[in-house]
Amino acid sequence: MRNLRLWLRAEWDRVLGTALIAVGAVLLLVTYQGVANSRFVADQASYLASGGLGGLFLLAVGAMLRIQADLHDEWRKLDRIEAALRGEELPDPDAVLAAARTAPASVTAPRGELLPAGASAAGLTLDWKAHRLRRPLGFAAAGLAAALAVGGAGFQHSANSGSAGRAFGGLAAGVAGLSLAALAAGAYTLALRRRFGIRKVALLAGWLAPTPPATAGAAPAPDVVLVGEGLSRFHAEGCPTLTRVRTVRVPRAEVGDRTPCAICGAR
Repeated sequence: MRNLRLWLRAEWDRVLGTALIAVGAVLLLVTYQGVANSRFVADQASYLASGGLGGLFLLAVGAMLRIQADLHDEWRKLDRIEAALRGEELPDPDAVLAAARTAPASVTAPRGELLPAGASAAGLTLDWKAHRLRRPLGFAAAGLAAALAVGGAGFQHSANSGSAGRAFGGLAAGVAGLSLAALAAGAYTLALRRRFGIRKVALLAGWLAPTPPATAGAAPAPDVVLVGEGLSRFHAEGCPTLTRVRTVRVPRAEVGDRTPCAICGAR
């Protein structure tokens, strides 16, 4: 049970996004059945203004949270790379999780931040304040709340109206609310991508600079390189991205379709 709570704490956005997408799909199915079984245009418009637009709203929010979860995974990877570049020792995640199963007390990361019970410096959680992620999230929440209010007003306007004109007026208000929700979700996603790109460039710019062409006197490529289980790149000895990653040494000629790591300059 404690492992489940830890997983939900670390993956809340992915879990919530998946749940909202599932509920939105069910709402669209119910709306389709209601519209198909209704003989009155006003009732059909009312179904669309409630379940139809409501389902699309949940799908938009769920997709936003799923994208957010993927970006958070990339952010956690940057945390590990930054710690490795600074020479900070990362605790073994398996050892930290094993300790969390027996002790509910919080643990402290090497930099001094207080992490939730069971979390590790590997980055199971995000510091929203330190990474300046609260403002985009606040704007997105405000935009979604306004969209929900507009959509709810449209539903109230069209529900049980008995008039096609009034029902379509409420449907138009619901479409406006849905457009506002899509705008808020899109702006939030773009803001996260922008912040992630800025941090990635700031962290890896020195490593990703173009390398000069090899000269005739350049050292030959090593005969043995490092590969990690499940990784699509091969690495040179001492690559900072391989911290806490199980690797094996293989001949350079047997790396197959793996590509060289641009950070350590493997070739």
